[in-house]
Amino acid sequence: MVLQIFGQTSGCHINPAVTVSFLITGQCSFLKSVLYMIAQCLGAVAGIYLLMFITPTDSTITFGRTQVNTLLNPGQGFIIEAFITFILVLVIHSVCDEANRSNVVTPAVSIGVAIAALHLGF
Repeated sequence: MVLQIFGQTSGCHINPAVTVSFLITGQCSFLKSVLYMIAQCLGAVAGIYLLMFITPTDSTITFGRTQVNTLLNPGQGFIIEAFITFILVLVIHSVCDEANRSNVVTPAVSIGVAIAALHLGF
């Protein structure tokens, strides 16, 4: 939903990895990339503090923590995360490419399905 709402305004760089990929491919300037990444990190911190504020203090929820399965070592977790990030960036660049604009599905739907599949698959 966020992609559909803000995509036309900011390009909807949803995380620093996406912003870095747009910087590397020359689709985003260095200054704009740095500002986007600062805003992304500040937004993440603000979001977690908001979540902590509205959640009871005796809650056992671990806020925003993604944890590697205990059957995997940290190196394997890093490789899986790198693969997931690569697939996400690949999908984003493919749906944002002007040559692929003839597709019927909106970029927001394609990216949303990719994120859901990557979360469910790993």
